[in-house]
Amino acid sequence: MTISIYCSPTDLRIVVGTANESRVRVEQFVEVPLPAGAMINGIITNVDAMTRFLKDVDTVHGPFKGDATVVVESNLVRTKLLTVPKAPERQVAAFVASEMQELSDGQVDEAFDYSVLGPGAEGGLDVLGVAVGRAMLAAYIGVVGNADFKLKKIDVGTNALIKAVRYLPQIAAGTNLLAVLDSNIMAISLFENGEYRITKKHRLLAPENTDARRQEAGNHLSSMIQFQKSQHMDSEIRTIFITGVSSERVQALAAATGYLHLPFEEIQLDHHLELTGKAAYAQDGFEIAKYIYNIGALIGK
Repeated sequence: MTISIYCSPTDLRIVVGTANESRVRVEQFVEVPLPAGAMINGIITNVDAMTRFLKDVDTVHGPFKGDATVVVESNLVRTKLLTVPKAPERQVAAFVASEMQELSDGQVDEAFDYSVLGPGAEGGLDVLGVAVGRAMLAAYIGVVGNADFKLKKIDVGTNALIKAVRYLPQIAAGTNLLAVLDSNIMAISLFENGEYRITKKHRLLAPENTDARRQEAGNHLSSMIQFQKSQHMDSEIRTIFITGVSSERVQALAAATGYLHLPFEEIQLDHHLELTGKAAYAQDGFEIAKYIYNIGALIGK
């Protein structure tokens, strides 16, 4: 079993399970409010408080003894779709680091990595380049390790989302948007025939579940639609997929943004999801919309 750990802006979410090409098996899921002042915008601001918190969660809900994958999701995590030549791993890593470094302002000491997405143009590879501050990573590694979790790897939210989309055939056809609403953060990703293109993240300022919040979200969706049109005049967005909020709130957002003239749909993973063990006894409480990053993290590279 793998343990996937993700901190939303408000909660710690843990999923214990396994995943293969066709199925996700969830054995346990946990959602616990984060301690006040311990994290802000995906950044650990109080190492001691977060360490004690994770230890307490492990005591109450664990013990979590398997390999752990931590999902880091923050506006300070930079990602970009890159096409690189096929080459040994070390050369690809150097190419990605060079490309990502060119986009840096030089103010933060960053670590660079990448994930292979698939074949690219002219015989190359499409990869997701990633840049993360070393201090930010060190805080996560220290907290998770000191809380006695067996940390195997660190993933990033965008990469976890791309992997989760493999289970969503409705996104595989045409050009679509996938918007993740997570408290006051909105991440909008563009997919063309199931292939990832770009993600833009926005902070939402208006109170949740209000007309003002829906107007904000609609403005950001409209901006992404205009961006897509400017890049691909011969392709139009087919559907806007939403996750992270309830069905009622998806319907309210669709009604408030009718001017976009696009259908809204929730993502559907039921055919690929199996709840077993503790999760089976509490299956009515499992909201797939909340755990999309955790599920993506269960999947391999």
